[in-house]
Amino acid sequence: MLKNQLGFTSGRFMKGFKMAAQKREYFRVEFPHSYRPNLTMSAETYEIEDVSEYGVKFKVETITHFTLDEMVIVSVVFPDGEEYELSGQVVRIDDDAVSLQLLTPIPLSKIRAEHLHLIQHYNI
Repeated sequence: MLKNQLGFTSGRFMKGFKMAAQKREYFRVEFPHSYRPNLTMSAETYEIEDVSEYGVKFKVETITHFTLDEMVIVSVVFPDGEEYELSGQVVRIDDDAVSLQLLTPIPLSKIRAEHLHLIQHYNI
């Protein structure tokens, strides 16, 4: 059995649960539409698609006010109300999403807690 980065053995942890292979340095949690954290920056709020300790990808309607390599300060609020003030750099701009590399990390304990919540409540 293979262990994922959270230390769970995929075959024993949850019957039928399949963990997508990740080729990233930090484990990333993807959120369903019905359970997404929010990111606030410059009085605008965006839905977060996925997070890791050092990265955030969020949905945007328009990319006109984002610049590659731009340094930003953001607030991330998880559905349970837990909030983090973070700083980071815009590292990717897509048609409908922007990705930040965080200089201030989200605690690994929070990433793990969100992942477990999604497994328990959304069978992800």
